[in-house]
Amino acid sequence: KEQSSWRSIAAERLAALRQYEAGWDGTDSQPVSPNALNRAGRLLELAFDSVEFPAPPAAVPCSDGSLQLEWWLTDVSFELVIEADSSVSAIAENRLSSEEVEVQGEAAINLLLQWAKRLTADKLIPSD
Repeated sequence: KEQSSWRSIAAERLAALRQYEAGWDGTDSQPVSPNALNRAGRLLELAFDSVEFPAPPAAVPCSDGSLQLEWWLTDVSFELVIEADSSVSAIAENRLSSEEVEVQGEAAINLLLQWAKRLTADKLIPSD
């Protein structure tokens, strides 16, 4: 079933970020915050629970303990940053018109919910 595959891929990617320890990217770098990882999992469930064929995001660690979820699709790109304190921000771009929206907090969560149906695996840009 498609729903379970995106969940397992997303869960694997988030679990991999749990392996990062202090100093992973230089002496001042922090491990990815458990709060940020937990919030990421909850937001993905919330946004994609009813989406058909959702694309699992790339999960990128940041040296300050935050993480970034990224979707790079043929027509849109979407980045969700979850800070160590669980606060969120988002940047969404319509790649066809170059229109970009940048928001924080509740507006970032709402933007993810609005764009979730556009973040589907059939529009993923091949990585090779």
